[in-house]
Amino acid sequence: VGIVIDGVYRARNSVGFGDLGEMERIEVLKDGGSAVYGSDAIGGVVNIITRQDYSGTELRAFSGLSSRADGLLYDLSMTTGQSTERGNILFSAGYYTQHDVFAGNRPYSRYDSTYNFASRRITTSGSTTTPEGAIFVDSRDTGAGNAAWSDLTGGGAGPYYRGVDGWRKFNTTGVTDAGGDLYNYQPDNYLVTPQQRAHLFATGGLRLGTQTSAFFESTFVNRQSKQQLAAEPLNTVNEGVVVSANNVYNPFNRDFHDVRRRLVEFGTRDYEQDVTTFRIVTGLRGKIPQEISALSGWAWEASFNHGRTQGVELKQGNVRLSRLQAAVGPSFVDPATGVATCGTPDAVIEGCVPLNLFGGPGTITPQMRDYLSYRGTRRGNTQQTVLSANIGGEMFRLLPSARRAGLALGVEHRREAGANIPDPLTNSGDTTGNKIASTEGSYYVSEGYLELSLPILGGTNAQTGEPRDIWELTGAARAFNYNTFGSGLTYKAGTRVSPIPDVTLRSTYSTAYRAPAVNELYLGGSDDFDDVVDPCSNRTPGSEIDARCTAAGVPSGFQDARAQQRAVVGGNRNLKPERANIFTVGAVIQPRWVRDLSATVDYYLVDVRDAIQSVGTSVILNNCYTKGTYCDRITRLPGGLIDTIQNPLDNVGGNTTSGVDLSLRYQPQTAYGRFGFGIDATYLAKFEQEFSGDLIIDGRNNYDLGLVLPDWKANFGVSWGLDPISAAVNVRWIDGYRECQANACDVAEGAPAPL
Repeated sequence: VGIVIDGVYRARNSVGFGDLGEMERIEVLKDGGSAVYGSDAIGGVVNIITRQDYSGTELRAFSGLSSRADGLLYDLSMTTGQSTERGNILFSAGYYTQHDVFAGNRPYSRYDSTYNFASRRITTSGSTTTPEGAIFVDSRDTGAGNAAWSDLTGGGAGPYYRGVDGWRKFNTTGVTDAGGDLYNYQPDNYLVTPQQRAHLFATGGLRLGTQTSAFFESTFVNRQSKQQLAAEPLNTVNEGVVVSANNVYNPFNRDFHDVRRRLVEFGTRDYEQDVTTFRIVTGLRGKIPQEISALSGWAWEASFNHGRTQGVELKQGNVRLSRLQAAVGPSFVDPATGVATCGTPDAVIEGCVPLNLFGGPGTITPQMRDYLSYRGTRRGNTQQTVLSANIGGEMFRLLPSARRAGLALGVEHRREAGANIPDPLTNSGDTTGNKIASTEGSYYVSEGYLELSLPILGGTNAQTGEPRDIWELTGAARAFNYNTFGSGLTYKAGTRVSPIPDVTLRSTYSTAYRAPAVNELYLGGSDDFDDVVDPCSNRTPGSEIDARCTAAGVPSGFQDARAQQRAVVGGNRNLKPERANIFTVGAVIQPRWVRDLSATVDYYLVDVRDAIQSVGTSVILNNCYTKGTYCDRITRLPGGLIDTIQNPLDNVGGNTTSGVDLSLRYQPQTAYGRFGFGIDATYLAKFEQEFSGDLIIDGRNNYDLGLVLPDWKANFGVSWGLDPISAAVNVRWIDGYRECQANACDVAEGAPAPL
């Protein structure tokens, strides 16, 4: 099983282990591995080696509870196996449950917060979509309104809020607990999402003769989980819905484009998933018999690998958009029945129930809710099938003192497919909240690789008498052909020199690639609400941002208290693969005069081109109003509010990363047990993200890319063991970083304030 590293961890041929019981060890390769492992292995590879020859039974149980008596979890598992001369079998099963923790139950997550870079103060933040209701004046609103509207607007410009004593000015300085009118949605949101997971794992092998054996590996994982969000934040301006002056519940006799109401009467927005993954690997492996002298002793393997994940998601809490317009349109009270009815006396909309957005909490009736609400079902799947064959063994010696050269060859054919099919209302856009278009697609690839190990000079360890390598060269290459973008070649070359047994020097240079995945190629357009603030809101008059916002038609004095903006994300069938060049150089030190001590130091430089990524809503907004780039991706409504931000995937520039990895281990054995001291640290020297238009953003120590990339990170560990007792303490340390207003630490808008 390989988990490849590309800035973040990406799973390939995922098994979905429930625990570590079926794992034997984990190997980490820190250089580019595309030449051997294929797509994705740009930053390195994590190899998970499963147990094979195991006899016995293990039972494991773990449970935990937070100090607040919530978040209960328990993990139960067992592993049993038997190994004989004819073969081996191992079976593992487990069950895991995690209970919820709500954000409102912790002081640090009880409220959303906003940092004021001018005053250097943290204030509570919330939503302008409240259960009481709010009206934001839009330039498209028509009608003079009645006396009630004149009385309300006589107190100054909006927005307006329905308080306990009626309508008044909206106080957007904070949530109600802080003396403002904003709605605090955090108590309804999960801090830890509940889930339960059951898994089965089996692996085994059977000898078929002296040189051949069959093997298999199978996995089954089922996950059931759910997410909960606060009640639907109905925002008519975002949905393109106009509240009619003739709506029976409209007290102001005026059309409104921007009425906001938190639909608490509908309940929370709930999403429940039931996801199942299975995977089977089977094949034959063996050694070439001695009769074939040229390849005698070479090992070979042929395998079939098939895996599939499929799931169902149920959602509720959103509103049918087509019915919403009818419900807030013209309506009247039927004189015969005294019942509010949609439409006009001459054109009644049958079955429609008018919606009351102006009456405050509790005024939306069950009949209104039932007319607008729906329950949707989304289905999705991903699937991978792999046919592969490999052969490898030893060849010749360059010098009598050196080990034999080693060669490995392999071919692979892989097919991947996926689909994401939302319910018809969500797919057609007939829903409030996120609209999601269906996704379906597949691709296939054929590949071949070779890997060469060439020991040039060897020696003998003076203390142990064992042979050791003094100088070794390595090389690898992989050719590939994708039906989506064509063919290519990636390669790797490295050397390792050990002039004395205490020190080994190593270096590699490689090229790598990451092919676009099914969802990146075929993902349908969907809404994504990002936590970003409109730079044109509350801008400083006379600033460069003010000038650019004015030129974009955003009026002076414009305010938008929304903490999120709608972005449209999606795939791109024309994506090309990411490509990278990777250089590493380092040393391993194991001094003979200090037993049980080892240290490594490695420098890395990774240069990625044609990166597959979206630009990011924060980057788009920041650079539009500070540098004038990406402005064509922003669509605003009349009056200045952002409607959508186009943020699809593309081959956007690239990134350059360099740094140093450090590791130190000391594990002395004493009469009082074995002590362990360990340090793993990394120094990030550079992380620059390049976008179109020669725009380069420095992410090191800055939050400008929405990533936490401090210059130093480290793990420290101390352990002690004396059978059957052991104890350990581990500490993770992350250096500080800067977060600047509008994520623009390179723009002079006053002194950036570090957090």
